[in-house]
Amino acid sequence: MPAVAAVFLSAVTGLSACGAAIQTTVPSGTDVPPNYPLTIVESPEHREVMRTEWLRLFETCGVPAERRRIPDLTPVLHTPHSILGVGPIKLGTTSSGAPGDSEIRLLLRRFIADHSQLLGVAPSALSLENVTPIGGIGSRFTFIQTGFAHPIAPPAGRLEFVVSPAGELIQMSVTAIPQTDLPEPKLTRAAAAERVLGSTFEYGDIAGRPRTVTITDPKHVVVKDLVVYPQQTESTVAIRLCWQVEAGDGMTWTVYVDAITGQTVGTVQNFQT
Repeated sequence: MPAVAAVFLSAVTGLSACGAAIQTTVPSGTDVPPNYPLTIVESPEHREVMRTEWLRLFETCGVPAERRRIPDLTPVLHTPHSILGVGPIKLGTTSSGAPGDSEIRLLLRRFIADHSQLLGVAPSALSLENVTPIGGIGSRFTFIQTGFAHPIAPPAGRLEFVVSPAGELIQMSVTAIPQTDLPEPKLTRAAAAERVLGSTFEYGDIAGRPRTVTITDPKHVVVKDLVVYPQQTESTVAIRLCWQVEAGDGMTWTVYVDAITGQTVGTVQNFQT
């Protein structure tokens, strides 16, 4: 096993162990499986592993010395926000000179396979969602992470690559999350709705004044789907199975209710003020 891989596996084992030690308060009487949710903690060792992977990428792809700068990385998981100032990165060469669309897709998939550790996801757990032309710049390739039994709540679980017509990687953004087994839901769809009914939400009106609204009508609570929800703090990422619940009438919020513990673990306002 390569030294880098060995260090990475060791780091992941340590992170999982730390995750097992982090417990959240749950409603009384809830039977929570051991080590749920898997919680990854900020690790200097893992950040150093990812730094080494970037140095390997620079060498493999022939990035000029003046552009060999570690890009901005996300907290905890250390995946790239952006590679501005680093690219363009040549994905590879083809026998016919400028690559065609099918060749660019092949080069991009090869890049993902070669640098899966840096991207934080295995190629087998990705599906190409769409390809969007961006004028003369090239195309944006969007992949979604599909290794879980349920979809991942956006913006997590997405990889975006902007590739030029010459087959050079101009930009990328990665929000992949660690793969883990999740238990079957214990909270029913109806119970998830009950958890949200009666909730009060705060927002600012057009003048910036604080306002509140309380959801009292059951018709204004719609339980959507089960999703994988990465609950993030500055130093941890907890991988949870949640009900995605839409609350409100006109102005709505998306509420994530943990399907194992019954906790509300995240809220997203779906409108701008």
